[in-house]
Amino acid sequence: MKIKKILIATSILMIVPSIGCISYKKNNEPSYPSIQNTYNKNILQEKVKIIVNDNIKEITMEEYLIGVIAAEISPTYQIEAIKAQVIAAHTYALNRYGETGPFPTNPNIFQAYINKEQRQNKYKNNFEKYENTFQDAVNSVANKIITYNNLPIKAVFHHMSAGRTENSNNVWGGNIPYLIETDSSLETNLQNFHKTVTVSVNELYNNIKKEFPSATMSNLNQNEITILSKSQSGYVQNIKIFNIELSGTKLRSILKLPSTSFDISIENNNVIFDCKGMGHGVGMSQCGANELANQGKNHEEILKHYYSGVSITTL
Repeated sequence: MKIKKILIATSILMIVPSIGCISYKKNNEPSYPSIQNTYNKNILQEKVKIIVNDNIKEITMEEYLIGVIAAEISPTYQIEAIKAQVIAAHTYALNRYGETGPFPTNPNIFQAYINKEQRQNKYKNNFEKYENTFQDAVNSVANKIITYNNLPIKAVFHHMSAGRTENSNNVWGGNIPYLIETDSSLETNLQNFHKTVTVSVNELYNNIKKEFPSATMSNLNQNEITILSKSQSGYVQNIKIFNIELSGTKLRSILKLPSTSFDISIENNNVIFDCKGMGHGVGMSQCGANELANQGKNHEEILKHYYSGVSITTL
């Protein structure tokens, strides 16, 4: 669908936000006002601002998107999965900051970004090959974004799901109709789908005590650490450790677990977390996208699989 103008959600104050890079407000739509902006005909040459080490730089949209996908996804993935990542990254940036930014490049705040020199250092002898892969992907889909009700969506993504993606409401609250659970079972046989994290009882207690000073420890047994609830997709919602009840998302943050899809056992004074997947589980799974591409799905089919009821809009 060709459109010349689209409502872009953007913030009034162009400052680095204090929230996490893939989080968002709990209401359905942005709380800040919408404005009308129009891209020029050559989207790739549009100038955007990025924040690097607290300094603002101006680069082209082409360089920005190449730098983001080089930081966010493997260049060895299928080209249709990489194209899907380009569109998701472009859409996510527009949803948060509009067409001009400035876009943070700190991955703890927003999408990661690496410049050309960093890409050369990262890929070394494969730089030219991978740079061409990223450039081809960006050039082919830079004029596409993901929309819902004619607005760019919160196109969050993660590395690997636990076999199903998670509802956004279970992670950040709010009811986002296009961020609902969906099947992603093609990735369950991939390497690193399962990962075990072992934490000593004392280490667990010390970490919990830092966040919850009222925590007390008795002789830990299986009854002292209990998963209280899991979501329909299998991600831990609430858990009790010692005398503290907390969310699975909070525990993942404290212990730096790969995901909130885990089971627990206790052996030899150690707590063992058997985790599935990697990341928060909401939106597009990058590994799942690659597996769908391996099955012959194109980038639009991949995006519509992971973001329910959306449209792919041509700018």
